[in-house]
This record gives sequence, C-alpha cells and structure tokens, in this order.
Amino acid sequence: MIRPLLNFAERFPLAHRYFGGMASIIALHRVGEADPSRLAVNEEMKISPLVLENLILGLKARGHQFISIETLWRHLVEGRPVEKAVLFSLDDGYLDNYTQAYPLFKKHSVPFTLYLTSSFPDQTAKMWWFALEDLLLSNDEIRLSSGQVFDASTQQDKMDTFLAIRRLMVSPSTEGRQSDVAKLFNDHSVDWLAYSRQHALGWEQVWALSEDPLVTIGGHTVSHASLAQLTEVALVEDVSGAHERIKAVTGKKVEHFAYPFGGRNEARAREFSLLKSLGLKTAVTTRRGNILPAHKDHLTSLPRISFDNSVDLSILGRPSFPRLVTA
Repeated sequence: MIRPLLNFAERFPLAHRYFGGMASIIALHRVGEADPSRLAVNEEMKISPLVLENLILGLKARGHQFISIETLWRHLVEGRPVEKAVLFSLDDGYLDNYTQAYPLFKKHSVPFTLYLTSSFPDQTAKMWWFALEDLLLSNDEIRLSSGQVFDASTQQDKMDTFLAIRRLMVSPSTEGRQSDVAKLFNDHSVDWLAYSRQHALGWEQVWALSEDPLVTIGGHTVSHASLAQLTEVALVEDVSGAHERIKAVTGKKVEHFAYPFGGRNEARAREFSLLKSLGLKTAVTTRRGNILPAHKDHLTSLPRISFDNSVDLSILGRPSFPRLVTA
C-alpha cells in the first residue's frame, strides 16, 4: 500500500518537470481499487482513491494550484499568465466518479471536469469493454462470424485477445469488421443494460454534480464512438446530441468536450476543425503533453496526461511533454 505522500517534495524533486508548461490536464476514467480477478486491461482504467488523494496532496505540497477548464480557457484566450496549474478530468461517466472521486475532490476543494457520454446515464450505452471481458473470462476461445479464432486459454491470451478485438472496435481501417464483433455479442445474448446499471452514473447524480461550482460537465458524445469512423453529419449529431441531453437535465450549456479514445487515430485535423465549428471553448485529447500559451490557437486539440492504477507515481520525475497537437 502506498503511504500518504507527506514528503512528496523530497521524494519527487523533479515533479515540476512532468507537470510543466503553464498547466497540465490530468485524464482519469474510473476511481476504485483494482480487482485482481478481472482483466488488467480494464482494471488499469482505475486509479485507487489512495493514489488519487496522494496525487492531490503531493501537488499541493509542491505549490501547484487547481483550476477549472473554464479558468484555463480564459487564461489562454486572454493571454493571462498562469503557472503550476493542474486540472483534473474524468471521462465517460462512471458511477465511481460520484461515489469515490467526488468526495475526494470535494474534501480538498479541487475543481474537476466530468466529460459525460450521455448514453451512460440514459442506460443505453453498449459497454462492450465489460461485455468482452466477461466473455473472455468465461471462455477459452473466441470465434468471430468471419471465422477468425482467438485463443483465450490463459490470462495473457485473454489480454492479447481483448486488445486485438479492441483494435477492431476503434480503428477506422477496420470499420467493416465491427459487425463480426457485434454478432459475437448477439450470439452470447449480452445484456447491455446490466452493465449500465452496474457501472454508469444516473441523471440524478449528474444533476447533483452540476449544481456544485467545483464541477464542470463537459461532453463526450452520445455513443462513445471513435469520431474518426463517423461521417461529418454523424459526428455532429453524436456530439451535439449529448450536449442537448445534458443541457436538458442540468439547465447548463455544454462548452467543453473530450474526444472518445482521443489518440492520434481517433482525433485528427478533421475532428479538431469540426469541433471548432460547433462553437465549443475547448476540446481535449489523450495525446500526452502540457498546456502552453500557444494552445490559444489550438483550443480543440488540448493534450492531457493520463493517470491510472498502472502508473507508478515515480513517473513524476520524468521530463515534461510540452507538445502542440495540430493534426
């Protein structure tokens, strides 16, 4: 177990090099203890409450200030200086964001952005990553309708198969293969709603979060599809549909966005341009980097730094990533 980092500054004297530039946006998904009986590829989406609190305490000890995405946007567009700023963000809309993360952020008065996939609280999301994990844990072989067979006899085989099928799900070059994966789930009569009920926030909790000045509700599409796979019309509908749904519940306009998956294969120049045309103030990727003053001209391609249970806090001593993402 990691003890509280009360001597963080001594243990990580080069932390400022990792959290560099004018600000750093931390990307999180789930908050909770890892379950060793599950697949690490999904469990590594989590950061434990202890590690999260250690991170908050450590950054405070080093003199970092916590700001909101709205404040960052204002600093960028107005050219106002800011140093040692850190922003927290949570993607998708998992239940533990409310039960585990929110109490910690509230305890330490840390603002954060929840980038919400609206199908999560609507309980219509197809959380295929959990369904695929369950299929792999209960089978020694996965066979697609195309005839392709994946070995799942060992834990490592299950991990490799998960990652291979994930590539089929999110890569634009394999769009035609997604029907094979969809048939796999149909053949096993997957109960999609069960995963939403177990893992997703409800709208009551989203509303409660939106009422707290510490919380910004951002958009993360309706479906959590890779935007690079969508036509321009479908992309706009997926993005705008979520924003309209969120506003209907919270009464507040959505002005900030996170790309689903958000890597260089899922968020590129076309997506950056389309999000800018929708009038959003910011859009964040999962490309690693810190925020620089020059990002005022690239507000729909902001980088973030991902943290989860697979990350050893000693990485805080690594060099910073001052990178502009433009395409």
